[in-house]
Amino acid sequence: MTDSVVQRDLEEGGGDEPGQHELNPDSTIWHVLATLNRQSLDSFQPTKAEKRFKGGNRVDCIDYFVKKYNRLDKKVQDIRNGATLFKPTSFGFVTFKHHLSAQLCAQSKIDSRPQGINVRLAMEPRDVLWSNLAASFRNRFTRSVAINLGVWTLILFWIFPTASFLFLTSLGELSERFTFLKPIVEQSALIQSLLQNILPIVFVTIFLALAPVIIVAISKQELPFSHSELESNVLRRYYHFLVFNVLFVFAIGSAILKSILELIQQRTNIFNLLAHALPSGSTFFVFYIVFNTSAHFLELVQVWAQLVIHLAATAKKFTRTPRALQRATVPWSFQYYYYYPQNILALVITLIYSIISPLILLAAVFFFGFALLVFKYQFAYCYIRKYESSGRYFRHVFQYTSDGLIIFQVTMIGILWLKEALVGGFFIVALLGFTIYFKIVCSDLFQSRTKYLP
Repeated sequence: MTDSVVQRDLEEGGGDEPGQHELNPDSTIWHVLATLNRQSLDSFQPTKAEKRFKGGNRVDCIDYFVKKYNRLDKKVQDIRNGATLFKPTSFGFVTFKHHLSAQLCAQSKIDSRPQGINVRLAMEPRDVLWSNLAASFRNRFTRSVAINLGVWTLILFWIFPTASFLFLTSLGELSERFTFLKPIVEQSALIQSLLQNILPIVFVTIFLALAPVIIVAISKQELPFSHSELESNVLRRYYHFLVFNVLFVFAIGSAILKSILELIQQRTNIFNLLAHALPSGSTFFVFYIVFNTSAHFLELVQVWAQLVIHLAATAKKFTRTPRALQRATVPWSFQYYYYYPQNILALVITLIYSIISPLILLAAVFFFGFALLVFKYQFAYCYIRKYESSGRYFRHVFQYTSDGLIIFQVTMIGILWLKEALVGGFFIVALLGFTIYFKIVCSDLFQSRTKYLP
């Protein structure tokens, strides 16, 4: 609005009462606007089409949004007043004065029927997925079976794209596929090393980064009660995915399907299979640990979060209101389902190849050393807690690291027997039995204690 319009309206005497336009020297532009007639301001108000797709007359934005707000507010009031019309769900929350009473109730059998009443400790409000609480037990069980089958089907069929990267590790096959690389590969030993050792790892790492996104989308259809339950399911499935598609596929090679069929027909071949296959992949996995060590610096910079998601989420097209902008700029929380499986896999690979290729121990020291520094900094200054996990994910860490120790011992048994060191192999067999016994005892001792966390 220009000063001439304001001055003209003041001179014309827009008010009905004398002295209406007498302003104090401390008056602001808002005081001046309040003294004007609305008719003099209508020409400056933004307008909006009354109907979105069919066109129609244009009305003032303030009138349009006030009418829309009143309509939506009336709907909210109708929903609140008609709460008794909604179908009751089979899920409810009970509060206690003392936490000991809640623990006793959660660990007691309330109903003699197998699925009559299931009692569990309640999650904190930030952790609850409220939209999933209305699902019935039959619906949830059916979805769980279908999703578990779907995830294992995904793990098995992911063999083909993962195994397709194996030809990059063979310079002969690579030169046959891409003839223009043959003179370049023959001239430079550095390029040979990069193509044979680094390029497959880069492609595999980028390709496997899509897996947690897919597994999260699939696991959400299981209708979990809470964010922690969702992340626990994804963590378990993503770890199995990594062990199968990284450790075994790249260790056994392109004959993975043939090896699986032979193993199904004769299960005792597992010692020979691991003894022949795993040592051949030692060079690949040493470079794999080194490459993932450098990836910690990308985590420190948070390239993906800041340059991709943050810029896209804060665009005006997606964040049209201050509340939407506030949700888009909330700091990230630590993704247990993504980081835990990758770091546990690195530890399992280090255990398996610690004897076969001791150089991997040095690479693992740098990997976990940088991981300690980076994640301590991220937890102190970057990450926020979406919910309190209460250390429940440590059960997965213990289970999967002990599984890696068992794979390491089975591999060593096969290697020693292939080298005709029968006595040493039988000692490892005794150690394998002790490891399995120790894992079972720890599960019995601490499973129930960690299930009912305060």
